[in-house]
Amino acid sequence: MVPVGFGLITPLTWVGRLFLIVYAVIGMPLALVTISDVGKFFCDAGIELFKKSTASFTIVLLLLLLFYPIIGGVCIHYISQLSLFDSFYYCTITILTVGFGDIEPPIAVPYLILFIFIGVILVTISVDVVATNIIHHIHYMGRQMGKATQIADKMIMMAQSININRGLRLGISQLDAFAKMGAMIRLAPNDGTVVTHEHVEENGVQRKNIAFDPKADIDLIDLFSGSNHHIEEHHLCGNGTHHV
Repeated sequence: MVPVGFGLITPLTWVGRLFLIVYAVIGMPLALVTISDVGKFFCDAGIELFKKSTASFTIVLLLLLLFYPIIGGVCIHYISQLSLFDSFYYCTITILTVGFGDIEPPIAVPYLILFIFIGVILVTISVDVVATNIIHHIHYMGRQMGKATQIADKMIMMAQSININRGLRLGISQLDAFAKMGAMIRLAPNDGTVVTHEHVEENGVQRKNIAFDPKADIDLIDLFSGSNHHIEEHHLCGNGTHHV
């Protein structure tokens, strides 16, 4: 039931072929499950033997998978008339469950079955361990990429938050400047002319309630460009005092 398929023994009648189809459909899954369970048992035992060092166990499995067909090829070469290369080719094709059936070594069937059984289990264990490690590394890389994406998203959100806060501060500063400008400059109710602080005092125009009394009669106050010095200079000049 090992899926090698040399083709050395084949059914000739349709009844035999039909029986073989039914037998293979039922027996192949059972054989694969059995081989998988045996391979998992040896795999767990090997990991426990190497103290849960998966990397060391993987290296040992790959070395066994490399040397097993070589050793089998050397043995077949010495007990048969096959060349060393043909023997190695036969062993490799057999344990990889390819089984072209183009080479038939003159060895006993029990030894051949034992060789195939051990080789298929070894291949199953190797594929299981190597595939598990590869999938684990791919999954780890995927998780790291996901973390990098999350970090990048957080950095973008922080940058946007900084820009929003900076824009909010600028907006408040501008509103404060416009509020102060509106407190010092207003339109006369009759002719629409601009009425400043001096006009209010000289013409006796009744001013509405404002939050503060501005220091100087200017159109705009800029608190961020060091203009307080110019405000003080303008105020002192209005009082007849020159400030250098």
